[in-house]
Amino acid sequence: MKKFIVNIVFCMAVSACSLQSSFAADPTVAERDALSNLMRHQDIPLKKAKYCDGAGPFADEKTIGDYFSSIWSWHVVEDAKNTIDISMRKLKNNNTFVLIMVISNHKEYTWSQGVSFEMDNNKKVLRDSFACVGSG
Repeated sequence: MKKFIVNIVFCMAVSACSLQSSFAADPTVAERDALSNLMRHQDIPLKKAKYCDGAGPFADEKTIGDYFSSIWSWHVVEDAKNTIDISMRKLKNNNTFVLIMVISNHKEYTWSQGVSFEMDNNKKVLRDSFACVGSG
């Protein structure tokens, strides 16, 4: 099976990110589903998500969408290596745990922040499962 990296120019802010993922010749839609669910649930208040209240770099962030926009906006540093890492695993309750991390490597400085959430077998997000990861 051939592996390749999909590069996308995709951000809610003025930034350039690369989505790094391994696919077989006929890729699954799992990573796309994870990102799509993040976008569809951008309205979740940070105060209602685990570890999210005050987790972002700006004080005026109120929602998961604000938080991720702030993270992606840091990708405007031109000489940084920026990636989005998406990992998923089945849980004992048969839901899928999703972890989406934005990673930036700039000279000796590396940081990563992101979110985790659960999806059921129908790819429906459990809205109360959102948590901020790698922040604070």
